Amino acid sequence: MPGSFNTELIKLFLKLSVSTQMKLTEEELQYETENLGLVLDELGITPMAGRVLAYLMLSDPPHRSFDEIVDHLQASKSTISTSLKYLGQIDMIRYKTIPGDRRRYFSVAPDRWIAQINVHDKFRAMVGILNRVLELRSANDKDELASSLEEVRDMYLYFETEIPKMFERWEKIKKERREQLK
Repeated sequence: MPGSFNTELIKLFLKLSVSTQMKLTEEELQYETENLGLVLDELGITPMAGRVLAYLMLSDPPHRSFDEIVDHLQASKSTISTSLKYLGQIDMIRYKTIPGDRRRYFSVAPDRWIAQINVHDKFRAMVGILNRVLELRSANDKDELASSLEEVRDMYLYFETEIPKMFERWEKIKKERREQLK
């Protein structure tokens, strides 16, 4: 359902913006964690990792210990550990320690999310791979797969030129917002 993805993503961001403006009860936090976890699951994050990420996005305070996450999500320690490791590997979360406390405290890492969007090198690598595949396939004349791969390559080339422009515009918007707040 192509339209469903955009609608659910918009709902996710609207819920997050509303949630940061009010204190959630434990019951509301549980409900929203589950709902947002489902949306994140649809976006490709494993179901438990989606619940962990949703919980951390909604948490007040914005960082939680391993045991707090286990208790809130009522999941096994190994499942939570695997989810935290996965979210860390894809740069969705970070952790910090507090002097004198041996526990790690996990929180979301939105600054890293933005950095992930700037995937210029990944696009360039995919273009190189696709060019090589198309070169090798061209010996077999143009076929349906080659046409599809060409389209994907062209999309990557388009993104490679447009994403830096989007970042420039975003930086300008951020600067304007900061100036308005002064």
